[in-house]
Formats: sequence, structure tokens, C-alpha cells
Amino acid sequence: MILLPDQVIPFLQHDDPLVRDHACRYFSESFDVGPLTAEHYWAAIDRFGENVQTLGFVADLRHLPQTDASLQRLLKALAGSPPTAFEFHYQHVAREMDLAVVERHRDAMLACPQILSHVNAHLEQRLKLLGEAPLAAWESLMQVGRELARAYKFTFNPNESDALIEAAARGGEPVCRKAMDMLTDPSARDDWREIFSVRVMGLARYEPAIDSLVERLAVDTDVLREEVNHALSRIATPRVIERLVEFYPGKPWHVRLYAHVPLSRIKRPECEQALLRLLQVEAALEADPNYENEEEPLIEMILADLTDLCSLAGLDESRRRIDRFSRGPDSMALRESLLATAVMMGETLPEQSAWRKRVDASRRERDRIMKASGGLFGEMRDTWRKTGTSLPPAGDPDDQDDWELPGPAGPLWDDRYPHPVETVRNTAPKIGRNESCPCGSGKKYKKCCGK
Repeated sequence: MILLPDQVIPFLQHDDPLVRDHACRYFSESFDVGPLTAEHYWAAIDRFGENVQTLGFVADLRHLPQTDASLQRLLKALAGSPPTAFEFHYQHVAREMDLAVVERHRDAMLACPQILSHVNAHLEQRLKLLGEAPLAAWESLMQVGRELARAYKFTFNPNESDALIEAAARGGEPVCRKAMDMLTDPSARDDWREIFSVRVMGLARYEPAIDSLVERLAVDTDVLREEVNHALSRIATPRVIERLVEFYPGKPWHVRLYAHVPLSRIKRPECEQALLRLLQVEAALEADPNYENEEEPLIEMILADLTDLCSLAGLDESRRRIDRFSRGPDSMALRESLLATAVMMGETLPEQSAWRKRVDASRRERDRIMKASGGLFGEMRDTWRKTGTSLPPAGDPDDQDDWELPGPAGPLWDDRYPHPVETVRNTAPKIGRNESCPCGSGKKYKKCCGK
């Protein structure tokens, strides 16, 4: 038994912030949201204010279905001089506003003085492409991909490709057939056209692509697999669930790491049974004395997936297994999710009192660190406000070693797309995949900056 979207919506305004956060995570990166719209999130923000407890709501606003009322609420928020972190996310909501809403309120949006110039330019580009044939948009998109593959030095701004992907996806079957062909084109392997094609098919919710998309999860390229998972989560049919369960057993750890992810985002009862089957696969590996891998079986991650569904079976299974895990941040995040799920399912856990003391102490410390640091990504937000990209300008001598390839010149890459292979030395403390992201969004690290 899991909770469905209409059952979770009321918990977005629950008095307990632990429960509110979990309700927000339930919908994070899901396109299977039932009657939920951005208005439900705005109601929570209005009730609890613009503070650390509602930043996760604001970060996820852009992914929700928008309405005329939610647009008006956004314009009001922008006019109210919101805190920097909130304003950053509000600008993204404006940039990704549902196009039908933008078209109805074109003059109000383009005349809003608080909307950044590069956001307005992107909105104008999206509106302009309404008059272009989807097949023409597809050809333009593929040309952008070819140019990016050939470029040695350039500054990449995703506005053009994002607008073209949206326009091409309106072409439905004819365009999606071309996108399917691109996945088998050797010349497009490991370049931007492959990723653009996956995004087009996901946005169009093209069911015939399911088998091809699932097979791409075996390709050891993280960005491609993230895009595949977004596409499968958008399509969200029973066939996606069945195909992932068929595909998962026997795959290497790095493939299984990605292949379970859509099952936590698709809010269907079948996903609970699917994840329990994958849990059996991982448990068998754990019990196999001949299993040798540099990584542990993915049991804890799949249990976290079950809590993302608000699963009663996952609640019982997690309680049975949780003491076998480390007492690190991932384990604490799982306890947070279990406590919230129990409240939402009307259950009382025997461990509730002891877990709650530990969880509350952990959350207080996390909030203290975030307030003391002022957020870890202020520079990134400031750069995006000025340029529309998340990284420092190409050629900045202070950032050349961090962001550019060795040699006389190198490209600037947006963080959602492939970047050049180079040695990375990470000196920062390790963050658990299920721990809250240090950027302050309120989402799990694996669903935010950990991507």
C-alpha cells in the first residue's frame, strides 16, 4: 500500500515540518502528481513564510503544473523583494512557466521589471517558436547539437536548446521517430544530440521509446542516465515499471545505481511491488559470499525509494533492516523519512520517541550550519542572475583551473549537460545521497546537487 498524490497533498500544510518536507519530497521530480498544482505549494509558502522551512517548496515550484493564479502569485512574490535564495528559484519558475499560461499573460510577464532580462529573452524565444513547425525546430535543435560537438571554445547558454526541445516535442510521433533514430546513430553517440533526443521523447511522453530508453541506462555516462530517468518518469506507464524490473537483475552496480530511480518517482501502486522485487535482488547479492564489488548492495537506497512512495511495506521493511546500516547521514535521512511516512500512514512506530530526538537534533544542526554559511551557492546564484548560466565566465583567471580544460582555451558547460572528462579531486566532506542537500533546497542530495 502506498499513498497516492491526492492523499499526500493535505500534508503539504501539516504542522510538523518533518512531515511537510517529506510531502514535498514525495512530489519532487515526479510528473505523476494527480490534482497537484503550483497553487498548493504557494498556499504552504504563504502559511509558513519565506524561510529555511519552505525553501524546498520554492525550489520545486518550477516542476509543477502552473495556473493563472500561480502566475499572479509569482509576480507578487518577485515584486516583494524576496530573499536571494528565493528570488533565484522564483526566476527559474518564471523561466519554465507553462507556455499556455505565458501566452495568456504575455504582456504582464514581459513587462514585469523584476524578471531578469535573460529570463525574458528565453520566454520571448519560447513564444516565437509557437509559430514554427516542430520538424523545423527539431532540425534546428540537431544543428545546435552538431555545433556544440564541434566547438572548442564557446560559452554555452541552455536557453536556445531548451526552447527548441519544447518546440520539437510538440511534433509528437513524427519528431519522436527521428529522436529514436538518433539514439542508434553512431555519429550522435556520447554527444549532445543524444541527450536532446532523450529529452524530446520524455517531454512528448513517447511510449514506444521505453525499451530504447531503458537500454541506455547501461551506458556508463551519468548525465545521459539522469536524462533517461527523467524521460521514463515522465512517461510513467505500467510498461516502464515492468521493463525496469526485467532489466535490473544481473546488471553491474553502476547500472543498478540508476535503474531503480524512476520507480520512486512514478506514483503508482505497482512501483511498491517492483521495488520490493529489486530489494530481493540486492538482498541476494548481500548474502552471496562470492559477490565481490567495490560498492555495497543498494538496499538502503531502495528502502529510501519506498519511503519516497509513502509505502507501508517499505515502512515495515526499513524498520527491520535499519539497524544494520551505518549511523551516518544517509541512515539519519532514512529515519526522517520513516517518521514522516508513519505519520502520513497513521502508524505509530515503537522507535518513534528515540528516533525523533536524534532527527530533531540533526535538523537543528543542519539549519544552524545553513544559516551560518548563508548558503553554499550564493556565487552560483549571482552568476546565473547576470548571465543565465550557473558557472563563472569563460576566461576568468580566478576560475580557469576549476572550470576550463588545460591549454589555451576551454568551454564553459551548463551543469545539466555533458562536460569534458578531467581529473576531479574532491576535498569537500562526503554528503550522503539521501541526506538533505547543502544548497538549502530541502531536497535530498541525490535529487538536487548530487546529480
